[in-house]
Amino acid sequence: MAGELGHQMLVRLLGH
Repeated sequence: MAGELGHQMLVRLLGH
């Protein structure tokens, strides 16, 4: 599930 991984990476980058 690359979608979920990508989402987590984005959230980490955003700093949520």
